[in-house]
Amino acid sequence: MKSLTWLNTRKYNIIIILFDFLLISYLFTLISINLEFNKNIYILILFNSITWSLTNYILGNYSFDRRVASILIPIKHIAIAITIAFLILYCTYFVYMNINISYIFSDLLKVFTTSIFIVSILKKVLRKYIIRDENWLCINYDISKDSISKIIELSPANINFKIELINLNDINLSRNYLFNYINSFSGIIIKDVNELNNLLTDFQVKMIKEKGIFSFSEWCNNNLQRIPTFLMNEKEIKEIKKSLKNKKYFLLFKRIFDIFFSSLLLILTFPIIIFFAVVIYLQDRGSIFYKQIRSGYKNKEISIYKLRSMINNAETGKPIWATHKDERITPVGSFLRMTRIDELPQLLTVLKGEMSLIGPRPERPEIEKSLKKRIIHYDLKYYVKPGLSGWAQVNYPYGASLEDSNNKLSYDVYYLKNYSLLLDLLIFLKTLRLVFTAKGSEPINKK
Repeated sequence: MKSLTWLNTRKYNIIIILFDFLLISYLFTLISINLEFNKNIYILILFNSITWSLTNYILGNYSFDRRVASILIPIKHIAIAITIAFLILYCTYFVYMNINISYIFSDLLKVFTTSIFIVSILKKVLRKYIIRDENWLCINYDISKDSISKIIELSPANINFKIELINLNDINLSRNYLFNYINSFSGIIIKDVNELNNLLTDFQVKMIKEKGIFSFSEWCNNNLQRIPTFLMNEKEIKEIKKSLKNKKYFLLFKRIFDIFFSSLLLILTFPIIIFFAVVIYLQDRGSIFYKQIRSGYKNKEISIYKLRSMINNAETGKPIWATHKDERITPVGSFLRMTRIDELPQLLTVLKGEMSLIGPRPERPEIEKSLKKRIIHYDLKYYVKPGLSGWAQVNYPYGASLEDSNNKLSYDVYYLKNYSLLLDLLIFLKTLRLVFTAKGSEPINKK
């Protein structure tokens, strides 16, 4: 499947982004008419319109979620978006044109609130077209209903999936009746399309193909943006490995990207690292950094460093996953984890080339011993460099169990199958969302 699967599923988000961009550009132009004319004002309007739209996208203000009853944008997200917008405007629009920020403060506030209000209305109008039910027929798969429920429970926020199981070898139906039955579904999930050729006419098979006929792993890739590894066959595994070997130019660009941005981030965040290093030391006079051995590219061990977020000597025996409201996490450590500041020292590992900014998160070898025995194809994640953030991290909460590790691997496999610059960019933007909204840093509270 093409690497733009995730882009095709977000067409309504793109519509709203473009609409808001044009709206905010128009509103900026209106309030600029009364200002002293400058030939570069339209460049400033374009720049600030882009940053406003990008900020709202990063915060998730354009997204739809069937699991949330309200379509209103959270107040916290609105406050963050407007604050960032004013900071950017002050650094460009006002400084460049030498205009006091208070001069048109009220006008700008009206611009931002108008944009947010109209976007909320548009989301309400579009929502009935976006949130939909899809019924799929799963044919001749040896899989339980319970397994299917677990697969689709992490489906995208805008689709309700239902999958019905059927074994054609156990039933005897007429060709036309069978065709009408199969054709009533949104599409077909089957291991081999040739299984239908013996039961239906070529024309009937062609009609069903237009709706969609996929293997289960292909269906998960296209619709869930994750691939549970137990659904994959050896042919699909080989295709992923072969595809990764043919990404030489992409890997070169990715390495240049890693060096440039990790250097830039280290320079920009160095004062923050120093500040919290002092705070951590003053807290209990313990060590500032925490070193861990992780499994890296081709399963080679690498050392990563974090700002210490737990009490000194938090682990005295075998490694333990962090838990919900873990008592070992210090008050400062809780903030560091929430904002991901504790991860900043790993930028040095990126500079060394042992990690990338984007990729599957590396795990501890001691924990992986058990995971490899219980999760099929776990070693797939070793075929690319591990990353500070990844597709699993931006789509699934902090993992602290076997089930979580299994689910996160399914997202990592999707990333490997759809390895591309655009997907890396999307992950980067979603990572910024997690940092701004402080989500996903707590383990799931399993009962």
